[in-house]
Amino acid sequence: MDRNSSEIHLTVDSNAHSIEFFVRDGRTHVVKVAPNLVNALNLESAEVLCTAKGYDSAILREQMRKKNTKANIPKKSNTKSSNDLHRLVLI
Repeated sequence: MDRNSSEIHLTVDSNAHSIEFFVRDGRTHVVKVAPNLVNALNLESAEVLCTAKGYDSAILREQMRKKNTKANIPKKSNTKSSNDLHRLVLI
């Protein structure tokens, strides 16, 4: 089945102000475009990056570690490693 679709990936700051966005085709998995989205961000003052579990990947977690930002990404059900940070609540 051939479907025409697109997805928008939006990043916001802690005040819900938009920072950056990407539009991608709906056929490419989110973990393949997530590193490009993170590279476009200035994370110098960011302590934690919160995402949906679709972004869960070792590559993205390593990228965040290199940028000295904690990755708050819920683990997918088939992921073998643990993630205690996903319970973090920001106020």
